[in-house]
Amino acid sequence: MSEAIWIELIKVLPAFLWIGFGFIALAVAKRLFSQQAPRMTKVETPWVTVELAQQAIEESYARGGTAALPQPDWNGPLPPLPVQPGGYAPPGLHRAAPAPPRAPANPPSPSPCAP
Repeated sequence: MSEAIWIELIKVLPAFLWIGFGFIALAVAKRLFSQQAPRMTKVETPWVTVELAQQAIEESYARGGTAALPQPDWNGPLPPLPVQPGGYAPPGLHRAAPAPPRAPANPPSPSPCAP
């Protein structure tokens, strides 16, 4: 092999070693966490504390509280598309232009505190 290939291999080798080290570290951590998971009740970090409620979860499952939440009707009718006066309307959508805003029937009286 030429010298240029050896130089490139030496440049790339540390990246592959770090990737391999990362996979090994993840495998070891997974094994340790899976062994300790049944005994863990609290996980603390400097920013977040998580308390595991395994007993409460098991009790609620044993009670059989499996009432389903109401599901939205995704196949229902869609609301009409808004169309601006004089704007583009998709083919087949012909709507009348909205009426101009009306002035209030009883205009507000000036405030006695106003100058």
